[in-house]
This record gives sequence, structure tokens and C-alpha cells, in this order.
Amino acid sequence: MKDAPADDTDPRNKKVLRLWLRMLPAVGLVEQQLRSRFREHFTITLPQFDVLAELERADRPQTMSELSRLLLVSSGNVTGLVDRLVRSGYVNRRPCPDDRRVQWVELSDKGRAEFDTMARAHEAWLVELFDELSDAEVDELNRLMARMKLALKHRLDVDEVA
Repeated sequence: MKDAPADDTDPRNKKVLRLWLRMLPAVGLVEQQLRSRFREHFTITLPQFDVLAELERADRPQTMSELSRLLLVSSGNVTGLVDRLVRSGYVNRRPCPDDRRVQWVELSDKGRAEFDTMARAHEAWLVELFDELSDAEVDELNRLMARMKLALKHRLDVDEVA
């Protein structure tokens, strides 16, 4: 990745900056709505829902490190989220039998049962928020975002991006 300052004369630079300045507030507005709705309708936060979603998707319990990598947040952040989810009864945490330093995290029965309701609400809220976009526009944005994610993974030489 280049560390040199951008060439102010290249018109593409302004286009890229404009793209970023449009993406950021759009994502922010969606996240703001989702955060508000999770607080209003459920007893969890959007980041806690994200933890539940990763655990639901997984075919086995996840370690704190795995959750941190999947969610692109610090291990300390994951610890706080998991602590609150354990206290709420949504997840179970247990030590790994082979390594006492490792904690396994999995959905509890309550977490699994209530996640389905939360996930359906989450999907409905997103459908509502994107209602003014046509199917073709949604397809095109999906294609472009997948392309951007692939390009960033290649540029940054990373294996996994959420």
C-alpha cells in the first residue's frame, strides 16, 4: 500500500474521495436505525446481535479470538460483548479442555430461540430501509460491494474480511 500523498491533479482521486464520503454516511444512517431499533424492540445492542449472528452461522463454538477476527474488533471489545451476552443468558462460555487460556463461546438455548426472531426483524428493517432502491439497483450495489471487498482483500493482503 502506498504511503505517499495522493496526486491532487488526478481526477480519479476526487471520485474516490466522493465515493467514500457518500458510503460512510449511508452506512452510518443504516447502523443508526438498526441500533435504535434493537434497543427499542430487544434487550441487546447491534454489536451484541453481530456476535449472536456469527455464533449462529458457525458450525461449532467459537473462541474469543475467532470472534474478534470475524467481527473485526479487538479481543477486549469481544470480551465485553460476550460478558453481557452471558449475563443475559444468550450465550454460554466454557473453557477449552485442551488449553485453559481459551474460552469457547456458543449460543445458549435462549440465544438460539430468540436469535431467529431478532434476525427476522433485522432483515425486515433492512428491507424497509432499502425499499426505495429497485431490485436492479440492489443487485448492482451487491456486485460492486463484492468487487470492492475482493479488491481490498487483495490490496491489503488479508485472508478474511467480514
